[in-house]
Amino acid sequence: MDFRNARRALACMSLIATGSVAAAVPLTGVNLAGADFGENHLPGTYNIDYTYPAAAEVDYYVGKDVNTIRLPFRWERLQRLAGAALDAAEFARLDAVVDYATAQGVQVLLDPHNYARYFGDVIGGGVVSNDDFADFWSRLATQYRDNPRVMFGLVNEPNSMPTEQWLSAANAAIAAIRAAGANNTVFVPGNAWSGAHSWNQSWYGASNAQVMTGIVDPANNYVIEVHQYLNGNSSGADSEIVSETIGQERLVAFTNWARTNNLRAFLGEFAVANSTVGDAANQVGDEAINHMLDYMEANDDVWLGWTWWAGGPWWGEYQFTIEPQNLNGGNPTDRPVMNLIEPRLVGISELPGDYNGDGAVNVADYTTWRDNFGSADDLNGNGINDGAVNVLDYVLWKQQFGQVAPASGTLQGVPEPTARTFATVLLAVSLLVWRRTGNKEELGLPQHKPLEGAIMVRAPIPATIMCVLASFSVAKEDGDVVKLFNGDNLDGWRMDVPAFDDNPSAPQPFIVRSGLLVSLGTPGGHLITDDEFDNYRLDVEYRFAGRPGNCGVLVHSRKPRRLYDMFPQSIEVQMMHKNAGDFWCIGEDIIVENMVERRGPKETWGVDGNKARRIKNLTDDSENPVGEWNSMTIECVDDEVTVWVNCELVNRGANCTAAKGAIALQAEGSEVEFRRVDLTPIKHENLE
Repeated sequence: MDFRNARRALACMSLIATGSVAAAVPLTGVNLAGADFGENHLPGTYNIDYTYPAAAEVDYYVGKDVNTIRLPFRWERLQRLAGAALDAAEFARLDAVVDYATAQGVQVLLDPHNYARYFGDVIGGGVVSNDDFADFWSRLATQYRDNPRVMFGLVNEPNSMPTEQWLSAANAAIAAIRAAGANNTVFVPGNAWSGAHSWNQSWYGASNAQVMTGIVDPANNYVIEVHQYLNGNSSGADSEIVSETIGQERLVAFTNWARTNNLRAFLGEFAVANSTVGDAANQVGDEAINHMLDYMEANDDVWLGWTWWAGGPWWGEYQFTIEPQNLNGGNPTDRPVMNLIEPRLVGISELPGDYNGDGAVNVADYTTWRDNFGSADDLNGNGINDGAVNVLDYVLWKQQFGQVAPASGTLQGVPEPTARTFATVLLAVSLLVWRRTGNKEELGLPQHKPLEGAIMVRAPIPATIMCVLASFSVAKEDGDVVKLFNGDNLDGWRMDVPAFDDNPSAPQPFIVRSGLLVSLGTPGGHLITDDEFDNYRLDVEYRFAGRPGNCGVLVHSRKPRRLYDMFPQSIEVQMMHKNAGDFWCIGEDIIVENMVERRGPKETWGVDGNKARRIKNLTDDSENPVGEWNSMTIECVDDEVTVWVNCELVNRGANCTAAKGAIALQAEGSEVEFRRVDLTPIKHENLE
């Protein structure tokens, strides 16, 4: 089983809520323009100055496997006066399109097509304030916060303003969106018409590359949106294509910037003219677009997807139009550019987790999954599309439990399952996996002889089942989850930083930033819980924010500065890049299988100074690529410590010389972000 690919598939599902996808980028679609027309007549008259796409258009594009629609409209029409309520009639027009499209499973990217202006005045320039912009987004976010298929594009193509001014406005809008209770994905454009080609340039003032790393999102769920055309000045004003490779070339610097800063990207507008697509020697539109999309798919760690500019009912013979001819006549004729991009369109999957096809994800789907578990022939129950019905399909079912396929355009749900329901199903899953699967290595079962001199009170939970356990928000059968990091501050923790002894005003190595707990790496030290714990499971999600390096989680921490006047007495679970899951013995000891192989000659073992304190992990290949989130689960039960990294068993030991203590995080040279530090107590009676 390829857990790394399965994890990537699950990540896409959680973002786009439409199931697994077959292409390298999950969001592929079109702009459907019309509501942005008539910019010289604001607010204008509906169906004279502007219009909205019709259901027939949505149906056509869905039939072509479009799964994402960017929907341009004008702020001035939806909110006629800054700070006022949304115009009811205009919102009804917008909502009719959004409602219909999302009911088909389409992701809709809302796009106020305003160039960071309102009735011509730039946001943050005096007449139109950041508060006005935030108010608009607060009202719109409130309308769509319960629809996970709606995404928020802050505004189209900010330009002719200081980049710092745009950053301030964007952050104000994001803060308002999150304050409204909306966790939808936010798409943040750059200054200078959002050009990817000019991202690092400074002709417009401070560059986007310089400034846009300052985005603050408490939900950490945002995407950088860029646009890119292929003519000489990148404006898209004519049909020129500089070269067959110009599209990909203009994306390279931006892609590198996004990767360096661990950011996702989306290409909101790009196109070639229909006249440039074909077999003639001067028709290089096909080649240019294919090179461009090939590059994006090869860099899918950065690129989330794209939308073509543009479709919509009023384009006529506009050079870039992808709108079919004779759509309303019932016999639409595809444009050349549709034939070009159609093979790249991902399409919409059925309701993920609905294994029996009844339109709802419920307990009956678990029965379907259970009956087909282990099958590579009958794939009812295979939501991951990896060719076999396995535990990962159960994880998908759990994530989607309660979803109902919308029939009327309104997303629906069924009551959340009780903890006891899931506990019962989880027990059945565990027994089923153990009974039907003979491949112990795949399940994460130990492959070694019992520990010499150790009495293992129980076998560790298989790694795949550990993934399922870790996916629960609560574990009622053991105890309520304790969020050691609350997302707001460092309450419940204390810092032990030797540098503070001589310089109390030295920088603090641990901070909270954008809802994340951040270890800045320097000055060196530890963030230690006020409380001590025993018999628990600790779930940590972390990533290196920049250059990968060193960090760790310390369990059973007691005496501070036990080693080198720095490290507290503890067992360290290593997070060092490429060594995640190693044990380091710091004044405490632990026994593992194959000790000599993994720790060195017995006479060198020790818990102080230059003794052999490191115990190598079992895999050394369990981490995700740098910049991606990793999960680490540490289970401490009596004198045992077991560690999983990204659902793979990486270390376990027994006869630990400590069984209780505080938990500590390190600052050890590298910047590391933590978005989850959760502790679940394990009741002793459940260990029998």
